[in-house]
Amino acid sequence: MIEGSVEEKIIERAQRKLYLDAAVIQQGRLADQSKSLSKDEMLSMIRFGADAVFHTKGGGEPTDEDIEALLLRGEERTRADESKLKDQANSLANFTLDGQERSMYELDGQDWSKGSEAATQWSLSLPKRITKQNYDETAHQQRAGLRMPKQVQIHDFQFFDARRLHALRDQEVAHWQWKQDRVLARRAREEDEEGDDELTRKASAAGVPPLSDAELDEREALLRDGFSSWSRKDFNAFVKACERHGRDDVASISLELGDRSILCSICIPFASSVVPLL
Repeated sequence: MIEGSVEEKIIERAQRKLYLDAAVIQQGRLADQSKSLSKDEMLSMIRFGADAVFHTKGGGEPTDEDIEALLLRGEERTRADESKLKDQANSLANFTLDGQERSMYELDGQDWSKGSEAATQWSLSLPKRITKQNYDETAHQQRAGLRMPKQVQIHDFQFFDARRLHALRDQEVAHWQWKQDRVLARRAREEDEEGDDELTRKASAAGVPPLSDAELDEREALLRDGFSSWSRKDFNAFVKACERHGRDDVASISLELGDRSILCSICIPFASSVVPLL
């Protein structure tokens, strides 16, 4: 192969097509699109190296020595091209038939590899995985603080003294909230916890005393006076029975309500003050 001649370009393209055929087409991963040379490719190959072939050092006619040197350079170039094609066995992503190596990151003449590196700098850094801790009930109670006192749900159709019960409940919740804030604040400062008697004394001094024994007994009595097992359906049945028989006819009302007659004998006197329109 003569260096700088059209033969060099033809052999180079033929070797590349053979390599592409062996590496891709025979494995069925690329359809055979076109093996014929275009007009521009043929003209570029013919013009390639024409001046270098007929150029001599002295500017005169080529001699036998010039031809021998040209052949030696051609053999060296052939071996170099064969080695170059072997090195391209692992670079199919950058393979082109025109002999110009292009990076897979190049698009429209711009190298996007630097852009991808810059984008990775803003990627999220995932935190280190931490082994899940075992549930500690004692530690959970220390973080949660004091347990809120259980509240009784009160409905108007159950004949409770709702006004007084709400007042007692508000007093109990205010005392609990004061103790909750104080206990959590001392735990945050890692101070020793106060006893119940000390907390009660300080809460009373702060104007949020707990319910006294008398108030607790009063609340229990108020809850017993109401009818916690009644639903709105029971209340509507009682109202209709009072409308038909009058609220003083306990026997007729009890007979109509059946199993609820015991409650009726108790609630009729109380209903006269709570529901005066019956």
